[in-house]
Amino acid sequence: MIVKKNIVLYLILISNVFFLLSAILKKVTLGNFWYITHSNSLVGFQSYIESKLNVFYFNINIYNLFLEIMSYNVFLFIGFFFLLISFLFFIRSYRP
Repeated sequence: MIVKKNIVLYLILISNVFFLLSAILKKVTLGNFWYITHSNSLVGFQSYIESKLNVFYFNINIYNLFLEIMSYNVFLFIGFFFLLISFLFFIRSYRP
């Protein structure tokens, strides 16, 4: 039980570090990170989005939604991921 609490605390600590990094390094977006790692796949995925998903579905332009998601910070997503994992550990540790 103590080990699970320590895991949850460490995961929350790691997520807080990533949240602080997202506040400090604001120019590292998902699109920028994807472009640095493999730019050809980003261009291919963008052309797929433009050709197949550029429709208005419930008055939401999916292409603009994709661009909005690509403008979010990488560290913010990683921080939320670690926070979600710590929440799942917390929920699973107190089951009867």
